[in-house]
Amino acid sequence: MACYIADVGEALTIRASGTALQTYEEFYGLSQPPFSLAPDPQFLYLSESHEEAIRQLLDAARRNEGVIVLTGDVGTGKTTIARALLTRLDKTSFASLVLNPFLSVDELLREILLDFGVISRDDIRSGRAGSASRHDLTSTLHDFLLSLHPIGAHGVLIIDEAQHLTCSSRSV
Repeated sequence: MACYIADVGEALTIRASGTALQTYEEFYGLSQPPFSLAPDPQFLYLSESHEEAIRQLLDAARRNEGVIVLTGDVGTGKTTIARALLTRLDKTSFASLVLNPFLSVDELLREILLDFGVISRDDIRSGRAGSASRHDLTSTLHDFLLSLHPIGAHGVLIIDEAQHLTCSSRSV
């Protein structure tokens, strides 16, 4: 049996001599692709420590705590826990997950506003949000967060690898 990838982005195909091509999904009877570039929290195995971390993060978000830090050794599942946390937040939580801590201050603000749904990718592409000043971006974020309080909602910002943020980004 020979395995090959026909084109980048296509499913891995399995071909035995003289047989038709089959994908992993067809061959093994899977309902969805078995591999992806990003961890899928749907398939997360929660150890006791992972479950406790998610519980504490959810409790802290519900209490509207200002800053919560999740630490752990490389490869222990911090990013996967962050993704799983997003799936467990209730409908009163507006969330932003920033995976790239090397953004400039303005890029970081745009990314947060985009995740919160305040601006769209079209706003950025068209230049409406792309040309906004830092003051305008900060004011827009501030106004959005203030608008959540009367409806009993709150914002949750998760920055993966936040230790890599620049000093100016941390001050936002």
